[in-house]
Amino acid sequence: MTKTQAAVTRQPGGAFSVETIEVEPPRFGEVRVRIVGVGLCHTDLIFRDQIAPFTLPGVLGHEGARGN
Repeated sequence: MTKTQAAVTRQPGGAFSVETIEVEPPRFGEVRVRIVGVGLCHTDLIFRDQIAPFTLPGVLGHEGARGN
């Protein structure tokens, strides 16, 4: 397991909190990418607000900047 920081939302329309989470190692066909910055966009808010179904608690923020 790898520890990292993530913006987590726990309830529909709730605030995001930055928390330490554990991420499993990559599975077959997956890769690990080091992300140094991420942003939340309207799509993330749609999932947070449950306009589109998404299991909560959830980690959102799919727009990232890769690091070396």
